[in-house]
Amino acid sequence: MHNEIVGLDGTRMWSADGGKTWHKGDSGDLFRGDQTVSVAALDNDAVASTPWSARAAYSQPGTIVSHDGKLWKSLTASTGTEPGRASDAVWTLLKPLEIRDKADFKFTKFSGTAASEYQAQQRDNYQNMKKVIGYFPEWGIYDAHNNFTPDKIAWDEITHLNYGFGVLQKGADGQWNVGVNDAWAALDKDGGLLDNLAKLTYEHNVSFMLSVGGWNNSQTGAWEEATATPEMTAHLAKSMTDFVLKYDMDGVDLDWEYPKDETSAAQFEGLVKALRSKLTDMGKQVDWYYQLSAAVTPNHELMEYIKPHVVKDYLDTVNVMSYDFHGAFDPITGHNAPLYPNSKDDDQKFNVASAMKEYNEVWGLPKNKLMAGIPFYGRGWGNVAATEIVPGLPGLFSPGTATVIGAWDDAGEMTGTNPYYLLKKLEMSGTYTKYWDPESTVPYLYSPSMHQLLTYDDPQSVSEKVNFIRDNNYGGAILWDMSGDTADHQLGKLVAQIKKDENQPESTCDAGVKLGIENGMATLAVNSALYPTLPRLIIRQDGKYRAETYQGRSYYSQVAAQGPNKIISYLLPAGSEGSTLTLDCAPGMPGQASAGATTPQSLTVGKTFNDEVLNAVKSITSTGSTIEVSLNRAAAQAANRYMVQLNGKYIGESYAGATYYASKVIDGDTFTIKKDVSALASGDVISVYAATGRPGYSGYQLKLIGSVTG
Repeated sequence: MHNEIVGLDGTRMWSADGGKTWHKGDSGDLFRGDQTVSVAALDNDAVASTPWSARAAYSQPGTIVSHDGKLWKSLTASTGTEPGRASDAVWTLLKPLEIRDKADFKFTKFSGTAASEYQAQQRDNYQNMKKVIGYFPEWGIYDAHNNFTPDKIAWDEITHLNYGFGVLQKGADGQWNVGVNDAWAALDKDGGLLDNLAKLTYEHNVSFMLSVGGWNNSQTGAWEEATATPEMTAHLAKSMTDFVLKYDMDGVDLDWEYPKDETSAAQFEGLVKALRSKLTDMGKQVDWYYQLSAAVTPNHELMEYIKPHVVKDYLDTVNVMSYDFHGAFDPITGHNAPLYPNSKDDDQKFNVASAMKEYNEVWGLPKNKLMAGIPFYGRGWGNVAATEIVPGLPGLFSPGTATVIGAWDDAGEMTGTNPYYLLKKLEMSGTYTKYWDPESTVPYLYSPSMHQLLTYDDPQSVSEKVNFIRDNNYGGAILWDMSGDTADHQLGKLVAQIKKDENQPESTCDAGVKLGIENGMATLAVNSALYPTLPRLIIRQDGKYRAETYQGRSYYSQVAAQGPNKIISYLLPAGSEGSTLTLDCAPGMPGQASAGATTPQSLTVGKTFNDEVLNAVKSITSTGSTIEVSLNRAAAQAANRYMVQLNGKYIGESYAGATYYASKVIDGDTFTIKKDVSALASGDVISVYAATGRPGYSGYQLKLIGSVTG
């Protein structure tokens, strides 16, 4: 059901915006909705360029831009300096922008049933995939977060990137809309984070989501006011979908922290429903499935206020913020994100495992939609005595105060909030001793000289959580936030194993599947029991995309049962003899590019029909106005199709022992197709073809296996 330009590969580039930006071609590139796509010979400089903008800040020398029909390279940092000015020493002319071998292709959107079916297929794909959702903080590019710019993202470790945050803003007209906190960072800096991340997520097959709200925005009462009436809710939902469309994003993540009573619960439910409706409507216009998720409380006492039993049918993903269980907002120390309860905890259900279980077993949220939060930061207390309420664990569950200044604290705060990369350094400083809570399976640091306790996650506790997610078959993990990891992604690499479980399952790439050729069709035989759980398998012919299957659905192909197997097949084009078929095991899902695929099977196409079919004709005769084609009975009664033509025109056929527009006679081992025609004349040509497909299937291939001239 996808639109593709066959033969688009690394020697070509394409543009869907009239040539403003170009992308290197890939055989998995798909084009949806009503649009015109231009394809041209590859120019790597054109692909690397972006249109020059007077408002953009170009901070890196060597940046390539397009302007006035030319490509320019920056010599120094600049803002607002136009390439081509006589006195300009900022830009140097790289070369004229020449687009060679250009061709345009027009695509149209799906409509009616096809549009609805596409939405349903993609919804199922996204809901069932294993996810690692990394949150990218808009403010992460600044010094406090060690300048976490997009180039520092480990794209192979995540499936989704959530942009934090779009915020609710009240206009002069009293209407609430979605905007950004830091317009310079989001829109202006080096072209803007939103534009850069949209391009990078596309290139790396990562979904780009707008996370709206966040803690600060939620505490102002904005959500409650913005959804006070159904009309205001509809307006806000449209503002979100407009934002997503404008910045080429893949969906919305609602971060309302948190609905707390029946009134806000009803408003939250109304917003989820309105937003899902508008995202689906927008998706049908552009042939894209827009995802909807919500970041939700881990507190079992507040879960009811997101109406989980209702919104579960509208949300693709439920991101449980299973951290901030304890911090300097509490007078007693505790773990930021305990996986399990400690026997000394006052609330035995206030931990990661219990929160996930509560959502699933009490509120009915399916496991595949539930994501567990993993923090890449920690919190701290001061004035903590070395009391061992738990033997061997000094300071834990002891009184403490909010007197520790953390690298991630806002001005005036003293919550001891620090990123993991800094906490790792504190581990090695000698000032703190590291302790491990075997009940909660998380560490903490304690300094007896400074009377400070720092709670956080380390590689061991992250591994425990990853194993918990995998062992319990939850949908994946969310990472708050990515900027807290070490430069070599020490924690991110561990969490990425969740993604690899499903999206790169090497064990099933080559097990229970067999690539082959059968009577003009390329086939993939799949054990029926494995079919619903298959990774993404793509069939290519001489490197060109032809068909694929993924988790019980197949695309550009037919599917039929045959004994214990499902047979996935597509029609081999004429002249396929000598071509190469490959079976690729690809990451991601249908609709995404396929970079990083492995090729466990391949074969060279020899005969496209087997000898039984090719040698089935015994005789072709005509008597008066009757034509008789005698076939080998075993071949004719098998699942083979034989088509008869008179002077190049179809007159009848047989398939699997039945005849169509003709009669049959069976005598011993002979199966005869009989066809009465109005008249036969000298020179008439009667031809018999082996054909692919079934009667009524028009996309067939013919192989001449017998002919006589009267």
